[in-house]
Amino acid sequence: MIRKTISSLATAVLVFGLLGFAPDPARQQRATPAVGETDLFNFEHVGNLNFSFVLNGGDKGQQGTDVEFFSTVADVRDADGTLTGVTELRDFAVVGDHSDGMVIVDITDPENAYVAEFIACKNPRSDVGVFQWTEDDGTLRTFVGSSRESGNMCAEAGPATVDADGYAGNEGISMFEVTDPYQAQPFARIRIDTGGVHNFMFHPTAPVAYAWNGQLPGGVSSVQIVDMSPYFVDGGDVTEI
Repeated sequence: MIRKTISSLATAVLVFGLLGFAPDPARQQRATPAVGETDLFNFEHVGNLNFSFVLNGGDKGQQGTDVEFFSTVADVRDADGTLTGVTELRDFAVVGDHSDGMVIVDITDPENAYVAEFIACKNPRSDVGVFQWTEDDGTLRTFVGSSRESGNMCAEAGPATVDADGYAGNEGISMFEVTDPYQAQPFARIRIDTGGVHNFMFHPTAPVAYAWNGQLPGGVSSVQIVDMSPYFVDGGDVTEI
């Protein structure tokens, strides 16, 4: 696996050239709403989804950390997990939980969203990422990952791996395949050293992950750029290396 590192003070410097930019009056910020105001200005609240019942029987409070989205053609299952006989394009949200794992939510009908799958993976932090890869035969595969900043990653994700640079830290990214969003499968634990993974994201079209260790001032902050093509391009058959 190829790894590049961006470290220290240069990590978080982004410069935007705004000289000569005249604000559009139509886009000016609205006044702060008063307490109890129900007008969300350009937003509509369609409902809350309480998924605590799938987290260890609901005996722990929810600690949402992050949310990502994807769409894919799937054999649809209802909220009870029963196949409906319908195969169609569906929309999903991936919600990270700081204590218990990840929840895949079918949001195709936002007002009637329901839990499609719960992925048990105790990775404190659990920033989530989504990556989709199309095989040569046209098959669209979907993967989700959960970050672990320190300590051992969840065993449910499958065999641990070490990158080609020889790093062998326990922390990193726990990955699952959700090509069938209603039945997640273990895929790999990608171990990344230098402080683990606080936040991460996948490149939108290439098998590359960007993982930040989240060090506070005084520590060494770094972004690991990880080439994950051995896992995706070569068929995704992960083994210990």
